[in-house]
Amino acid sequence: MNRLNSLSCKFLVAAASCLWAGAAAAEPADPPAPAPEAAPAETSATASTDASASTATASATTDAATPAEQTPPAGEAAAAKKPAASAPYMLPFYLRGITPGTVVRLESTYAMYKVPAPVDKSGNTLTSVLTATYKVAPWIAPIARVGLVRNSFNDESGMAISNLGLGALFGVKLDPTMRLGFAAIATVPTGTGAGNDPDVKTATAMKSAGAARYAFDSSIYANNDTALIGGADFAYIDHGLTAQVEATIFQFMRIRGDEVQKDEKRTLLTSGLFLGYFVIPQLSLGAELRYSHWLSTPAAVEANDAARNNLSAGGGVRGHFKFGESVWFRPGLSYHQALDEPISESKYKYIQLDLPFAF
Repeated sequence: MNRLNSLSCKFLVAAASCLWAGAAAAEPADPPAPAPEAAPAETSATASTDASASTATASATTDAATPAEQTPPAGEAAAAKKPAASAPYMLPFYLRGITPGTVVRLESTYAMYKVPAPVDKSGNTLTSVLTATYKVAPWIAPIARVGLVRNSFNDESGMAISNLGLGALFGVKLDPTMRLGFAAIATVPTGTGAGNDPDVKTATAMKSAGAARYAFDSSIYANNDTALIGGADFAYIDHGLTAQVEATIFQFMRIRGDEVQKDEKRTLLTSGLFLGYFVIPQLSLGAELRYSHWLSTPAAVEANDAARNNLSAGGGVRGHFKFGESVWFRPGLSYHQALDEPISESKYKYIQLDLPFAF
């Protein structure tokens, strides 16, 4: 095919030269430089939240026709029209994806803990969060989140359904290596185990979700509140490296359960740092550090000042597999641990299984 294109270009240049000079026997022009071989297709690992594939688009300006003698060689023209390629992006484990996209993501965390003496008993909590986003434009994707929690402790277990989170993710590409993302989300009080007279096992399960999400990402499990959430992310992506920082403000407002929940309003700041690196196009390694800080002073902080801050960290692996022309599956498996009191006193350890599909 390249040979045929080269012969065609030679023929067109020779014909144009003949017409312009007005001579039927004009010497043929020097042949244009052969077009360079196409660069191999990029293996993209971009996501939306919260995790989707993203290809940079380059703006193009259409100029007036160029005289034949000023037409650039075919290789240069093709290079000028080719969009700048995006570097592969690794989706974080608990931070949001930087690029709005159409994504369905099921993320489950299995938390193991041991209540210290005098109780001295072990338990476990399983939280699962289903997130769906739909890209309506390259810069925006509405988002919906809902979760399930099951807690087992002292031979008793309970299960609860979380509140519903609704909002939108926004993203812009500053250049091929830097991206900026924003989130605006509100929770709808649909969770079970709420109010002044809840089922005890259900309410206990819901309460356990906060620590099971290491006091970082549990707004949908605050079933007596509605929460307004606003956050921003910045990512640098180049040479197989993803470096992302995040900050989010949560404003909780009590709407029910005033007899069991003392706090009418609470304000929480969370932040995180993620570093990921592609070992091969199909496999990446990542590490994540998360920090939360109560800007207000809720009842839990009044009772124990150590509860104002929480620090946790973890790391793991993520696969990147493409199906068909546009579907990406990026499964992740990671291990995390609480590093700060009071959660660390209960020796919380977490295993996360993340199953995102990007379309």
